[in-house]
Amino acid sequence: EHRVATALQQAMLPARLPSHSRIELSYAYRPAERESRVGGDWYDAFAISSEHLALSIGDVAGHGLEASVAMNEARQALRLSALEGLSPAETLRRANAALMINDDHPMITAIYGIVDVARATFRYSCAGHPHPALAPFAEKAHYLEGGGIPMGVDRDALFPAREACLPPYSTLLL
Repeated sequence: EHRVATALQQAMLPARLPSHSRIELSYAYRPAERESRVGGDWYDAFAISSEHLALSIGDVAGHGLEASVAMNEARQALRLSALEGLSPAETLRRANAALMINDDHPMITAIYGIVDVARATFRYSCAGHPHPALAPFAEKAHYLEGGGIPMGVDRDALFPAREACLPPYSTLLL
């Protein structure tokens, strides 16, 4: 199960992130080493348009093959909702409703947001995930607002709508 879940996890996560002349994306991801700890963590980034990049990160409660499968379902639900042009809060709401169609749905924390490269903003919503952090160049890093309940708890949950300015040369950490 460990070998299958690890291979599945690696196959479902993006091997490359999108590129843009005004923004640099990077990631660090280390799956659990122990057999029983393979889980449903994910990261994702994709272009919605030439000036908008979608970012998501999340964690499915639990471990093993079931968590890896649930991770892929959550990631794909967010992608499909994002491509419809929905706001980040509405994207999380729609993905949550889709995930809860199954009786055996997991609890998932996540952040989904859109970087508007032209406006230098990050519009985002949280579903119980640790707060994003922003480190402006030559200024003190700080946490951004978070909130929201995890997906998989309430089919009709509403998620917070947030927006942060991204000063030049700042670092955004999810």
